[in-house]
Amino acid sequence: MPHRRVSNQAPAECGGDPFRALPDAVVQHVLGFLPARDAVRTCALARRWRSLWRSAPRLRISDVEALRNVWSVWRLYSALVRLELHGLALAESFLDFSGCPVLEYLKITNCVVDASKILSRSLNRLEITGCELRIGDGDTTTYISVPFLVSLQLDDYVGLTPILENMPLLETASVKLGHNNEEYCDFCDGDDSGECICSMAAIYYNANGSRNDVCFLLGGLSNVTCLELKASSEMIAFKRDLRCCPTFNKLKILLLSDWCLVADLHELVCFLRCTPVLEKLILHLCKRPKAAVQMGSCNLTKQSITLRQLKTVKVRCPVINDSVHNILKLLRSCSTFLDEIIVQEI
Repeated sequence: MPHRRVSNQAPAECGGDPFRALPDAVVQHVLGFLPARDAVRTCALARRWRSLWRSAPRLRISDVEALRNVWSVWRLYSALVRLELHGLALAESFLDFSGCPVLEYLKITNCVVDASKILSRSLNRLEITGCELRIGDGDTTTYISVPFLVSLQLDDYVGLTPILENMPLLETASVKLGHNNEEYCDFCDGDDSGECICSMAAIYYNANGSRNDVCFLLGGLSNVTCLELKASSEMIAFKRDLRCCPTFNKLKILLLSDWCLVADLHELVCFLRCTPVLEKLILHLCKRPKAAVQMGSCNLTKQSITLRQLKTVKVRCPVINDSVHNILKLLRSCSTFLDEIIVQEI
């Protein structure tokens, strides 16, 4: 019986690499769309592929087993530009990206983020969607420290509102929040701390009980030129931020949701006072107010609102009623250059 010669080469290498005509950069780009496990497995295709996956510009981790070896993967991916994390439990050490000096884009979806800080000095784009933000038993909040960020998306998360540290280069931001993002406290939401012992007390009050000027969200967003801000009308952290709202000196395009539909437009007035160069305002009013929105105590002469650059207002609402007319009346009185008003029923 004749002897059969056995080859130690991978099948693809025996017949040649079918992708040998493709440049390395193209192959690495394609590998960036694969889950981390599958990208690593391509090293068995041919000798050329043994190191290609290590230089892929993007890494996708979506299973616990891949996460267990994350630090070894980190060392291999020190040229990593893009990272996507999905459906994982992320601990403190994993969200310190100081060891990834060229990481530019980070997307975290449907994860449990159990960390006091998300840290990176290279990120310019960050997306956090459908996540649970908590630390330990969930009694404190997460700091987001990404000073060179240009674009931010924070959408549909559960847990305490994170604190956004200074982002001087931030240009665009989309922040969507609701009832599931808040811890309510009668003391913290009143005029003084009283005997407050809730988890937010240490952030909002000094040792002597006086209130700190802390802006959870608005402080970090104050340099944007385009902002989408959707929130519940009962959003406590946002109401607190309005008490010490920063000036948005670069904000030109602003999209707001139903939080501005309160009885006397107080929140809307407070916010608009801080947008001196606003050019375009978009209001998405998906709910009917419980009571008709009135001018009430928001006397414009007292509030000194002047929007000299405001030229366009778009309103999308379920019905065009007195509340909508009062909002438009407010906006017309703020700007003498308002030349386009579009109202659309949805």
